[in-house]
Amino acid sequence: MSGKVDAALDLMRRQPPSDIDATLSGILDLAPECTEELLTSIDQPLKVMRDTQANRDYLISDFNRDGDSYRSPWTSQYFPTNDGQGAQPIPPLRELEQDLHSTMETYRELYFNGGIQSSYVWALPTAENGFAACTLIKKECDNVQKGLTKGCWDSIHVFEVTPSTNSPAPGSAGTLFTYKLTTTIMLTLTVGSLNLSGNVTRQNVRDDYITHAPNTPQGRIDHIKNMGSLLEETESRLRSHVETLYFQKMKEIVGYLHSSADLSEADRRRAAQRNIMAGLGATPASLAAQAAARVGTR
Repeated sequence: MSGKVDAALDLMRRQPPSDIDATLSGILDLAPECTEELLTSIDQPLKVMRDTQANRDYLISDFNRDGDSYRSPWTSQYFPTNDGQGAQPIPPLRELEQDLHSTMETYRELYFNGGIQSSYVWALPTAENGFAACTLIKKECDNVQKGLTKGCWDSIHVFEVTPSTNSPAPGSAGTLFTYKLTTTIMLTLTVGSLNLSGNVTRQNVRDDYITHAPNTPQGRIDHIKNMGSLLEETESRLRSHVETLYFQKMKEIVGYLHSSADLSEADRRRAAQRNIMAGLGATPASLAAQAAARVGTR
């Protein structure tokens, strides 16, 4: 089965975000035995579900899935309901999840001015005082007046927080933790009949201190400060990377195919060049003869 999974992952890496859902659905129809492994390995465009108890929208992914139901960060209930059978974080992690979700709501408003955000936390059985978390952000917009038919930004930030194996600095206070962040950004823009979409994934690792006990309210705040700083830095850097990779490169290609300067401007430049050459007593023929002479003396 590993051969099928590897082939499917190789294919999915070549798909634009707008085609991921349809392609993945077709693969799962052909190889249903690979469903669980593929769903946990492939980042899909984020989808929205409604928490009918809180009357709020939230984002769903494999990180809050249990079977065909998805846990809401607002109430920690599963929708569609699964009769209370879904996994729940232990109370300290649920409190951390609520604090993280509230903090990232502020981050979403500051940087996205809208959209939807959901954060989730779960245990890491292999690491004492360690945990995993994810923050999902989705922003959709359109601006017909400026030609934007549809635009969508999906951010998937996955944290792994574990006690650090490195030695603390001499005289340092607190406990040293390692924060490993894996960020995936999927961008889709539709302008008329032109579709520009792509995704980028980067990983960042940093050691940082918490100055309070890990499972206390102040310890949770320390963790969220460190995680928020790392997320903000990584997402800002990736935004610049996406802008350079897609927009600047596309501008360069279009400029190569069709110059933005009109023909009259190009003619003026060539005329100015001829005037300069004439002032120096040079002509294209004389310059060519001088170049040939230099080659002949080598």
